[in-house]
Amino acid sequence: MKILLATDLSLEAESAARWALDLRERILATERSASLSALYVAPPEHYSANAGERLAENPDINARQTHQVREWLRTLSPHTDDIDILLEEGKPATVITNYCTTHQVDWLVLGTSGAGAISRAMLGSTAMKLVHRAPCKTVLVQPDHATLSEPPGLSVALDFMPGSQAALFSAAHLAHLTGAQLDLVHILHDTPTPTLNTGLVNYLSPQDIDQLTERTRECLIELGVEVKTLYPELTFESHVYAGPTVATLTQHCETHSVDLLILGKKSRSALQDRALGSIASAMARKHPTSLMLVPPEDHLDR
Repeated sequence: MKILLATDLSLEAESAARWALDLRERILATERSASLSALYVAPPEHYSANAGERLAENPDINARQTHQVREWLRTLSPHTDDIDILLEEGKPATVITNYCTTHQVDWLVLGTSGAGAISRAMLGSTAMKLVHRAPCKTVLVQPDHATLSEPPGLSVALDFMPGSQAALFSAAHLAHLTGAQLDLVHILHDTPTPTLNTGLVNYLSPQDIDQLTERTRECLIELGVEVKTLYPELTFESHVYAGPTVATLTQHCETHSVDLLILGKKSRSALQDRALGSIASAMARKHPTSLMLVPPEDHLDR
């Protein structure tokens, strides 16, 4: 497993670093290999004062920045000397995405300052671009979630579309690593919608919602039983709600003390970054807890 920590050495990034270190140790405890690298991306203009030399062209600057990152890691944990330190220049979203793609990264871990505000190097648009562009599991860590607690509260949002299957199995894998119970969550849309042909409103009565809730819960249980074939020790609960998706998921996170919410994400190109209409995008902006966003093509056996 390859874990990449994207850091700007800020206070917010410290929580992400500890989270990534904890993840690596848990993977290693299962006798699987796991590597952790720390990537620091500097904008090209950052070194313009140095006679126009770029980071890669100046060994002294490169050495100083590497030392700074190394010392920063050592303040967080004494077990960081084996972490590879990577220095790059350019637009952070582009550099990080390209690195993840080229090196087949499994986990990308970022720090945030909570309440939807992204830390210095990941200012707003950069993080939102990574939410969509990164080809791997992407974790946005809130400051108060510096480690995977014992055990963490894990919830995965499922919509029964193909993309959510990858989120489910990634969530089950993390529950296996941490000994956590996994909550399976589905949101029913209770808002009346016009029909395509007549323009009339489709209305679900309370009885209809009750029946649909029960059928949906049965489907969630079937999914839970399916993942237990891979992880027999896994325990899970199913939760079915009716209401606006983002607000209802946020309420679930608050009432169930969720440490990490796992969602499937849609792959988008750079030209589609402004069309952030998906639930994953909305939850990334809302950011009620730490989030893990899983691409539909994610594979656990990489």
